[in-house]
Amino acid sequence: MSAKKSPKTSEPPIQRHRASAIPETKFYVPGFPNKLYIYKNEASRYWWVRYYAEKRILRSSTKTENKREALEAAKAFYDDIQLRIATGKKLGKKSSFAYCAKDWLSQQKARVSTKSLSNETEIAP
Repeated sequence: MSAKKSPKTSEPPIQRHRASAIPETKFYVPGFPNKLYIYKNEASRYWWVRYYAEKRILRSSTKTENKREALEAAKAFYDDIQLRIATGKKLGKKSSFAYCAKDWLSQQKARVSTKSLSNETEIAP
């Protein structure tokens, strides 16, 4: 008993989200880790930069349509991320109030310990 084979049909193209990278426009930044690259997507006319660090995907628009300028923006993006990691700053654009308050308090404690700020607050009459 032979089974009938259905004729091969061409499958429709895979639907991507409009903000996903267009594969043909993905370019790695020379001299940097392969986790850093620029790309274009259907949602924007600008180049975008993507980097994976600290178990997070970080993305940002380069605000340019020029590929050479986008590569330079990607390098600056990478440098900013590395600086944030080295200084213990939060990655990403959004900082919660709690994070900002904790950071401010630690700065004030450091100022008190170096005597550049008094431990008691003076209230003006």
